[in-house]
Amino acid sequence: MRRAAAGDRVGEAWLATGASSELSSLASGEAPGTERVPITTLDALVHEAQLASVAFVKLDVEGHEIPALEGARALLSRDEPLLMLEHHHAGVVNEGLLAWLDASGHTLFRLVPGLGVLAPLEGPPARDPFLLNVFAATPARASALEARGLSATTRASDDEIPEARPWSEVLVMPHVARLGDLRAFGARDEGQAQHRLAIELWGLAIDTRVSPRARTTALSYAVELAVAAIGAGGARPDVGRLLTAARLSAMDGRRAFAVELLETAIVLLERNQASLAEPFLPPSARFDTIDPKDRLGPYLLASAIEAREQLRAFSSYFVAKEPKTLQSLEAMVKLGFADESTERRLSLVRRAQRL
Repeated sequence: MRRAAAGDRVGEAWLATGASSELSSLASGEAPGTERVPITTLDALVHEAQLASVAFVKLDVEGHEIPALEGARALLSRDEPLLMLEHHHAGVVNEGLLAWLDASGHTLFRLVPGLGVLAPLEGPPARDPFLLNVFAATPARASALEARGLSATTRASDDEIPEARPWSEVLVMPHVARLGDLRAFGARDEGQAQHRLAIELWGLAIDTRVSPRARTTALSYAVELAVAAIGAGGARPDVGRLLTAARLSAMDGRRAFAVELLETAIVLLERNQASLAEPFLPPSARFDTIDPKDRLGPYLLASAIEAREQLRAFSSYFVAKEPKTLQSLEAMVKLGFADESTERRLSLVRRAQRL
């Protein structure tokens, strides 16, 4: 570890500090709340440490990305590392940074959270307000990552996507047995057929034997179909379709949209207005292996609440003092589906609220 700021020169600089150390940033000069710190370049650090190769660089420098990258030109040229950095600062997209990366031959990617692979930064996930960090790679680095199953450089064509297995082979979860006779599932109407295909494509997306390109494209198609199935459900959508679409959306990085779907599902479940007649994906993966037995309603509500609480904020630290947070965690306990992590979060929230 080196106590120094990263920039485009070696020397000294002024660092502005505040109540939160993670938001400290370089200042233009001495001012109240600043301190003098050493500044160096990444190229200088690599030379001093005699690093033979660097494959990955993470930057979190609060809007100072371009100077830090300018000070790493030799490193970027020699090793072409994968870069991880914030693409906006103070709530505004850093257009200058994006232009710099484009001019230097980098393509932007995002992490597909449900698959653990990188995909091109495009479409609805690129506009999700929860997207903080993006990745940048040269064509050579992106191809190397794709060869290792870690990145998709482009969307797959339809010919590249293998045939999905039947839903009954991929949705092997205890709750399915509690839903009755499902032999005709998918044959009732177009909406149900879309819902079934979304589940089958989910099974394809999570199959690590399939190429990253096919996996990420299959997940994107699954989200589109799941959302379309909700719209085909009439005035009161099937809650299973809402929960499935929320799970798939969150997996694909459409986090804010997933929260909206969960809020709708929770209202229906709390008012006992939920209809459920189809297999579904629980929005929280922890519930995949839980058998609801004769408590399907509480199971559905607990799964939806847990997923919403995990998705609606960057961290429970930021919402620990909200009444909604305490109410949600206490509801999980009352419903009988709280696990050790829920109990721990509840204890911390009560402490934050001084209860």
